[in-house]
Amino acid sequence: CSGVGAKAMSASGSSGTVGSPNSHSVILEDVAANLPGMVYQFKIATDGSWSFPYVSEGVFELYGFTAEEVMADASVLADAVHPEDQDRLRESIEESLRNLTRYSIVHRIVARDESVRWLEAHSTPQRLEDGCTLWIGIGVDVTAKQESVEIIDGFFEQSGSLHLIASLDGQMIR
Repeated sequence: CSGVGAKAMSASGSSGTVGSPNSHSVILEDVAANLPGMVYQFKIATDGSWSFPYVSEGVFELYGFTAEEVMADASVLADAVHPEDQDRLRESIEESLRNLTRYSIVHRIVARDESVRWLEAHSTPQRLEDGCTLWIGIGVDVTAKQESVEIIDGFFEQSGSLHLIASLDGQMIR
């Protein structure tokens, strides 16, 4: 389709018109739109402030906030972390920031509609030339998986004779 331009958000968070529907920014945006959950860039500035330079539209299904709301005000996601998980989340981010190690966590969120969901997030940090740290990652709703784990844990608590549970593919679960 010659002459067709598309407005796209690049992985770096800048938008612009691209000349081909096969350009990298359009492909990346299409991939992000088709992944479960959300793709994000999370940034901590040298003054300690947090921001989300980029968040895919999948953030709406998880949190109930639009990507534009989150990119304009990172506190909407910070405030959505379940109160009992806030300290653990902060410690995990601080460790990743300090050591530039991969960030991986499962924690609860309270979405805009007040539903409680479990989020699994993974991201990799990089120190930028200006001293800021940028994580690029994904967040996925794992509520159903977490609820299944809680059911299995309940079986173990109630039964002293239950010693092993294996998945259908033979992996030991407990």
